Amino acid sequence: MGLAKARWAMFLLAICVVTLLAYGAWSFQMSALDEPGPAVTFLATKAKHFYIGLAARQIRVVPPSSPASIAVGEMAYHGECQNCHGTDGRTPTEIGRSLYPRAPSLVSPQVQRWSDPELFVIIRDGIRHSGMPGFGRAVSENQIWDLVRFVRSLQKSS
Repeated sequence: MGLAKARWAMFLLAICVVTLLAYGAWSFQMSALDEPGPAVTFLATKAKHFYIGLAARQIRVVPPSSPASIAVGEMAYHGECQNCHGTDGRTPTEIGRSLYPRAPSLVSPQVQRWSDPELFVIIRDGIRHSGMPGFGRAVSENQIWDLVRFVRSLQKSS
């Protein structure tokens, strides 16, 4: 009798699992317009910080900032980044606000908390499953560092 009860319990558990999976598959949406729930947001943010931090630890040399580097970074910013982050870097555009995750203001604490190597990795590699493209194949490492310097300068000028 004990074996029959165990089989019955396993059968009921299997039915519950299949029902939950079917419900999840049926209700799952690929739309970028819908906000994910807090659990998904929390897990995705933790994973993003982990992997960006891991990649940033590989960067050994951080070139110094200079006014020329900031100026070059500003020119690159206006060519590539302003379409989402806004002309001033502080006010994301309608396009940037329609992405998920939303394009942040570059003077926000969430952006300025990243270290310089982490910002470099974000610009170079992008962030998969978001609107942030990677520029590592399109521009040189020096140009990416110029963009990092420009992003840092935005906070100082606010």
